[in-house]
Amino acid sequence: MSKTEGAAKATKIRQERVKGKIQTAINVLRLYGAKITAEAVAKEAKIARGTAQKYLKELKEQGAI
Repeated sequence: MSKTEGAAKATKIRQERVKGKIQTAINVLRLYGAKITAEAVAKEAKIARGTAQKYLKELKEQGAI
């Protein structure tokens, strides 16, 4: 595996971990009946608000939330 392939694989793994954190945060917020906002998701998942906004936008476009 070349360095480029290794870096791409590592990036993909990090992205999947962040998506997992965000999905877990959404599940927790739903469980407690809290409003699902980028700020709430970011705080619960301990990630940047911009990252949460991007992912929530994708989910809304897919009709998942």
